[in-house]
Amino acid sequence: MEQQRRMLLFVTSSVAILLLWNSVVMPIIAPRPLPQPPARLPLEELAGLSEQPADALRPANVLPEVKAPPKPAGVPDHPPRTVQLGSLDPGSGYFLHVELTSLGAAVSHIELNDQRYPEIGQRGTPLRLVGHDRVTPEKTFGTQVPNVDDQLGRQTLETIHWDIVPGSQSESSVQFRIVSPDGRLELTKQYDLRKLPADRNPDRESRDHWTDGYLLKLTFTIRNLSAEPLDVRYDLRGPVGLPLEDPDNSYKQRDIRLGFLNTSGGVDSSSYTAKEAVEAKNKNNVNIWDREIQYIGVDTQFFAALVHPVQDQRKTRTIGISQAAVIKEGPKPQFADVSVMLGSTPRTLGPRDDASAALTDEFELFAGPKRQPLLAALKADPVLDYGWFAPIVVWMLWILNSLHDLGVNYGLAIIGLTCLVRAAIFPLSRYQSRSMDKMKELQPKIKVIHEKYKKNPESLSREEMRTMQEVNLKMMWGCLPLLAQMPIFFALYRALQISVDLRMAPLHLVGNWIDNLAAPDALFPFGFTLPFVGWTEFNLLPIITVVLFILNQKITMPPPADEEQALQYKMMNVMMGVMGFMFYRVPAGLCVYFITSTIWGMTERMLLKKWAATHPEKGPGTAGATVPITPSPAPKPAGGAPAKPSMFDDLKNKLRELQELADKPATASRDKPDRKGKPR
Repeated sequence: MEQQRRMLLFVTSSVAILLLWNSVVMPIIAPRPLPQPPARLPLEELAGLSEQPADALRPANVLPEVKAPPKPAGVPDHPPRTVQLGSLDPGSGYFLHVELTSLGAAVSHIELNDQRYPEIGQRGTPLRLVGHDRVTPEKTFGTQVPNVDDQLGRQTLETIHWDIVPGSQSESSVQFRIVSPDGRLELTKQYDLRKLPADRNPDRESRDHWTDGYLLKLTFTIRNLSAEPLDVRYDLRGPVGLPLEDPDNSYKQRDIRLGFLNTSGGVDSSSYTAKEAVEAKNKNNVNIWDREIQYIGVDTQFFAALVHPVQDQRKTRTIGISQAAVIKEGPKPQFADVSVMLGSTPRTLGPRDDASAALTDEFELFAGPKRQPLLAALKADPVLDYGWFAPIVVWMLWILNSLHDLGVNYGLAIIGLTCLVRAAIFPLSRYQSRSMDKMKELQPKIKVIHEKYKKNPESLSREEMRTMQEVNLKMMWGCLPLLAQMPIFFALYRALQISVDLRMAPLHLVGNWIDNLAAPDALFPFGFTLPFVGWTEFNLLPIITVVLFILNQKITMPPPADEEQALQYKMMNVMMGVMGFMFYRVPAGLCVYFITSTIWGMTERMLLKKWAATHPEKGPGTAGATVPITPSPAPKPAGGAPAKPSMFDDLKNKLRELQELADKPATASRDKPDRKGKPR
């Protein structure tokens, strides 16, 4: 019984400590590190490569304060206009609705027209994935060209309106144009959006696998209109304004995602949190990366906006440096709106009549849900992080999606998944139930032993183990149901954190308050913030979960044999309360799993108890004892030679050895003689 108490206390404490460590301690002492980037190159070195002055390669989002002269004559003055690409109609064949503005010839916002992705708490409202903050002046694909910006006085290419090339506008494309005040450079930006081919339906299968539907293509051209060569470079702003959904309860907010090409042809993926970006900015120590880019951008819990240079950067290097950019700081550093800036390689344009008079760079902006088939096309699979239990997470999501495809909503699918797991471990649960019944039967005898040997701990432990061995009671096997469910628990927790299908998935069994399985149930708001913990809403499901845990413990655990054991039971109840505190903000889907599993276990135990009362089993030891679990001998082949043990036989032998070690009295090692024959 001592081993049982220790095992249960160990498992409960381990789960609580692990959750506390991962959710509280680790983000403080060891935030997710970014793989060591190359040392920041001095701007003078970059300038030397192109024989340009250093200020032409200044960090793109750290603009020096310049007292600009009055606005010179010849600054372009085009009327403000907006352009719509794509459609909000899900049946149009477009997956995106894009609004472009002539102000900077940039992306104002991008919306997803898939009805599965509404705004949080606003069903029926399309999600604005890019440009969610409507008042932010910085826009996606805003451009800075030092050769032109220096001529605009206090304005820049991001703050003046570009012209729309006549005849270039359609439902899927448009071209903006501007000429520098001195007439030497012409800049054009062409945007293209893809439509689903006519032979494909805009159904779930297409939307979850056709990456092109989520790509907005930018073709940026700089042309030399003068008769002399010109050295040029530009800075391009990445995605701006991804929504921050339920920031207090999300496991992540906004992260900058980086995918750098390596020498072996693969992609090195890493992340850079908003908190790290804010801290670096405040210290005036912004990291600059000069590796070849496969993708770079921003991702949130369920969505991503990633820029992919179309040209192979290992063959034709168009982007020389990149860095994080803090667009707007939030109430906490991790809530900041962040983006990236891409700095082009310096290049020389030939005279206007030369073939090298223009440079053209192409980029694709992926704006969509984080699904493996969609991200794989950009080699951005690591953006969807499955965690330590990746195979179990994939298997679990397959079961949930399969049940959903049969017409079952995801809430009921989680309940069905729980039933499948509990049914699979039924043999272990049955053995555990029998072990608990034996413990209750042995309690009077154990109590007598405790009274008899209370002054002799060594004899007490020995007699207690001997008594349990008489009825073949194996405490380690009784804990296997709990251990078997731990990977399922962590995998489901991860699935709820990353699966966009579970975002805003409801469960309407009793009332309609469970409206998002991937977030806490939030029955009602407090109207104030609880001090120290920061809770603002009342979550009912975690409370129900802990109450069921405690009730199940009282039903299954035998009564305490002495005051020490009673104190241990009280400590376990305290640990349950601690787990409830830590579980208060876990997703509702995880609480649904625990509630279903606990109710299943309690019902299973009552049924097994009734079955045992009417169908007693005979075996060694006391009445109702079971036959020992031992590995069966290896079968012999026809020739008479013993067959080679299988992998399962080895596993059984290992478990048997562990069980014998767990059942060994604590004083056994001291009772055995050492190598010289003397007692230890």
